[in-house]
Amino acid sequence: MRKSGLATLLIILAIFFAISYILTDAFFESLIEDMGTDAVGAKVEIDGFSFSIFGPEVHWDRLQVTDPNKTMQNMLETGLCEFNMEFWPLLRGKFVIENFQLSGLQQNTQRETDGKIDKPKKAKDSKDNAIDRAKTQLKKETKSSSGINLSAGLGNVNADSIIAILDLRTPTLIDSTKKAIEENFEKWQDKLAETDPQADVNRISKQAQSIDVKKIKDLKSFQSSLKAINEVQSSVDSLNDAYKETRKEFNRDYKSSSGTLAEIDDWIKEDYKRALSKAKLPDFSTQNIAKILFGDNIVNQVNEYLGYVATARTHFNKLSSGNDKEPSPPRFKGQDIYFSSANARPDFWLQNMAIDGKLNEEMPLGGSLTNVTTDPKMIGKPVKLNITGASKTRNYALDGELNYLDSIPKESFALNYTGIALNGMALSKSDLFPNSIKEGKGNVDATLKITGNTFNGKIEFKAGNIVFDYGENQKSGKLASIVRDVFNNTKTLRVSVTLKGKASNLVFAVKSNLDDALSKAFKATASKEIEAAKQKIRKKIDDQIAKKKAEAEKIIAENRAKLEAQLEKYQKKIDAVKEEVNKHKKKIEDEKNKVGDKIKDKLKDLF
Repeated sequence: MRKSGLATLLIILAIFFAISYILTDAFFESLIEDMGTDAVGAKVEIDGFSFSIFGPEVHWDRLQVTDPNKTMQNMLETGLCEFNMEFWPLLRGKFVIENFQLSGLQQNTQRETDGKIDKPKKAKDSKDNAIDRAKTQLKKETKSSSGINLSAGLGNVNADSIIAILDLRTPTLIDSTKKAIEENFEKWQDKLAETDPQADVNRISKQAQSIDVKKIKDLKSFQSSLKAINEVQSSVDSLNDAYKETRKEFNRDYKSSSGTLAEIDDWIKEDYKRALSKAKLPDFSTQNIAKILFGDNIVNQVNEYLGYVATARTHFNKLSSGNDKEPSPPRFKGQDIYFSSANARPDFWLQNMAIDGKLNEEMPLGGSLTNVTTDPKMIGKPVKLNITGASKTRNYALDGELNYLDSIPKESFALNYTGIALNGMALSKSDLFPNSIKEGKGNVDATLKITGNTFNGKIEFKAGNIVFDYGENQKSGKLASIVRDVFNNTKTLRVSVTLKGKASNLVFAVKSNLDDALSKAFKATASKEIEAAKQKIRKKIDDQIAKKKAEAEKIIAENRAKLEAQLEKYQKKIDAVKEEVNKHKKKIEDEKNKVGDKIKDKLKDLF
């Protein structure tokens, strides 16, 4: 061996020993705890940490991640974990973990000490807030449903107070309409005054009378008289056509006014809807009942998983933010194209994590997490998650994929969980419905796909042998009795949830087999009381609006009648002069016949 080679080997070994001496296990343990605590906003504690430069290898005995919202509880806890890394990338500041063995994974475990920290949580730095908007939208959906008071006293609706608060819009709109009607009437009065046909009628009559029938002695005088009366008749036709156009315009204008009256009914309907919303009368639609019963549980569970997706997107954006593209070279110039070598590595790459743990109910879990990296495009693979578990009565399977290979993030999940114990599952806070499920077991099938800010999810939940619990404070009364009858007779529960649309306009629909039964039962009992309350409000609105509406209708009718009477007078004038001209024309034609007879007689005398 050359001395230079030996010297190089000794130098490398010296560096290894120096790193091992300086970077002690305690140093790494403290560093990881500080970084984790800062990221989570609550204590992160690691016990039995060990790092060896040879391998390199890392392991720890226990990791606790405090739930920042419940600091006496761990959001996540692990047992013994160990993994090895590629050595040469580590020298270039790249962390490539080949195999990570995660054991003893648990959620929601109790802590011995409070994991709260005094340091305030940092604001989230997220480049994509679509998930946050979706979570907020879902929370609004449950709040709008939970605020419905189904046990309100239906017979005590104070219609006067509601109308006073409401400030009806229809009376003001009718007043504006009346003003417009009056202005339109004045417009037509002026227009008809300008189009009075009397002067034209007098002129045409005078022209017709100026044609002297007695002067018709021969064919030439007849033709002259006929031409003159045809010209007069053409004037009559022009005058009549002008009148018809005026009449058409009038009819169109007043048809529009009648349409304004029809709008009054729409205004009244709007005031009526607003009044009902102020009264807060119960809505017994199936959608409201389903959301009241199951909305909170569903949204909390969905938002928990959306939170995981938001965290993944946020950290991916942070980790990949440094991977800026090289600027494009100038066009029309030669350039070197570089291809990634087979040994190229991203800054961080967890190739494979083997997971071993259990659910809260002590059901063993196992699975894998692969290809977590700062540069998905470099490795060309999405993150994949697979977890399964089974016990005597339960089975669990979760598959997920986080695809960040292009500019639009895509996530998809599929969950199948059978044999879920429902004992103690909280339901509605309404004093009419059960507080929780006392006994029962259920199955869940759920899928969720997220592409950018577009969501498409479906949840199907089925449960059997259900027993509901009303708690100690049971509501009395007829409605409460009906509710208990429906729930007591329900042993099988089916719930279907749809989540679809853009983040800012999500469709969140919940249906169950209880919906129709409850809705029918409520409507059968409460329909009379609700209808009576609605009629109180409608009567108050009608009393205030009816008089003004009648006034507007009367004004339109009276004004139209006046204008139509004026138009009718004009029509009679035109019809009269038209008849006069037709009579004069007939006289001319009769005179022509007389002249013809005289000519025939003279011809007979000649022969």
